[in-house]
Amino acid sequence: MIISLLSILLLQTAYSETIDGVWRRDDGARFIFPMTHEEEFPMVYIPYEGEPVLRWGKWVDGLEGTQLSYTSPSQVRWTMTQILKDADKMRMESKNGSFTLRQIQEVNKESPILGIWTSESGNRFYPFEIDETIFVVVDRPSGNKELHIANWTTGLEGTQLQYSSTRDYTVTINASNPDVAYSQGGGRSYRWDRTYKPLPDPNYEPTIQGTWETPGGKMRFKLSTQRTGYQLKSAQLLLPQLTVPVQASWVPGLEGKQFTVSYMGTEVIGNFDPNEPNQIRSVQDGNVVLWQRSQELIAPVGDPDPSGKWSSANGILELQLENGNFISAAYLFPQMQIPLNASWKSGDEGNIFFLNHDGKMITAYYESNNPFQLRTVANGMEIIWQKMVD
Repeated sequence: MIISLLSILLLQTAYSETIDGVWRRDDGARFIFPMTHEEEFPMVYIPYEGEPVLRWGKWVDGLEGTQLSYTSPSQVRWTMTQILKDADKMRMESKNGSFTLRQIQEVNKESPILGIWTSESGNRFYPFEIDETIFVVVDRPSGNKELHIANWTTGLEGTQLQYSSTRDYTVTINASNPDVAYSQGGGRSYRWDRTYKPLPDPNYEPTIQGTWETPGGKMRFKLSTQRTGYQLKSAQLLLPQLTVPVQASWVPGLEGKQFTVSYMGTEVIGNFDPNEPNQIRSVQDGNVVLWQRSQELIAPVGDPDPSGKWSSANGILELQLENGNFISAAYLFPQMQIPLNASWKSGDEGNIFFLNHDGKMITAYYESNNPFQLRTVANGMEIIWQKMVD
């Protein structure tokens, strides 16, 4: 009975994986699907050795989430069908022939600008990031649709971006409410309201991305969004007056879990366990030293407190926190309890945390303005938990 209840919590659904991301065609062309939750949605086509152009996709009736279609400027209708046995592949077909597409990269779901925004002008905006490039799709009430490339304002990365349309625009995200932004251009100011933001991947695993406290200073890692692995884009040693580039690479066959870094004439081996996402076990000259994830990343804002007992149709969950950080978590059953590893998601402390049992990951969503409800997602299945009050 206990095992079956736990299986329910981690049950996989029959739906295919989302197609959001970057797909490469046989001939080298790429297609980007930033957000596909609506019936119709923008998509970006990048010819091999060509510039990106905007297309508009639509789910085929009855095959939503599996097959989409779009019409090219030459009025050729193409369909793209996800291959259920290999969700990282799609078949692209028309009267002109067929191709295979493979998903190679994900949209940056950590981007502060990602989402669908509506403006007082009536326009809808779809900004999203792929690596260092920011795309902005504009859907106007007139029916006109545009694609622009934007850039973060130097020194205000993550807060303010700039792009050019009929005029130059500067868009600034509201510091106190990140779902509100203000666009200025042509002597006028417009308010943007975010009406949709994709949820993080429920199968997300913690990574080494972020800043770590080490004996020699702070170490910062940045990973790419490539689906082909946890590719290390950069590593830096942050000293009080200096930032030093560091050579870092994964140990072959242990990508995501073991790496080497070389700096200042020393070589260190780092070992990372996703089940213990706030520490790295480093080895240098035979000595083992624990690196801790920087408190600037793991200290929640506003001291959120989901501690206590939570009930659902599937059982009882107990959480205990101290100073805003988890100290224990467990499923409670009449005759036993199952311990869980719990940790806040880096960058979303206070709102999103992970529960891990025996390598199975559950993502939990907590809102401090709704403190009596908790939402968990595992393999596409959502469970709502209610706070138990004594």
